[in-house]
Amino acid sequence: MKIASFDDLLTLARQVGPVSIVVVAAHDPEVLRAVDQAQQEGIVRATLIGDWPAIEALSAQTGADLSNATLVHEPDPRQAARRAIRLVREGQAQVVVKGQIKTAELLSAALNRDIGIRRRGLLTHVGVFELPGMDSVTEVVVNEDAVKSDAEPLMIHGETEKEAVNSAG
Repeated sequence: MKIASFDDLLTLARQVGPVSIVVVAAHDPEVLRAVDQAQQEGIVRATLIGDWPAIEALSAQTGADLSNATLVHEPDPRQAARRAIRLVREGQAQVVVKGQIKTAELLSAALNRDIGIRRRGLLTHVGVFELPGMDSVTEVVVNEDAVKSDAEPLMIHGETEKEAVNSAG
């Protein structure tokens, strides 16, 4: 299946079924709206880790329904990242979603030799963008080796695109 739009990606996600995600530092209005929409679409089961009073206030402000999400109060972003990575390492979550945390802090926990998830196979960071005027979605994929060597993100299309999406679940 060629993935030419977010609608195509959503169709594929519905076919795969819900994925367990954990959101690090979830006190972000856009992230909360996205989690709400993904839960309504039936494509995720969410655990939100972050500053609970801020999450609750933003949820009320944005109208995001988080009643089906598991909420974990951890206001410190670094500790939230460590807890999220532990959930993945223990098999309780499949995907880590970045909220209000610096990318370097999240990757530090994920790549940590003692508590990270490095031993679980290829660790890939995927961003998917649908840009006006383009005939398909574009992904930026950064693999573990690229992260360690500070290499530039790689733009991918075609078969590799399908592999990245399939690997994400």
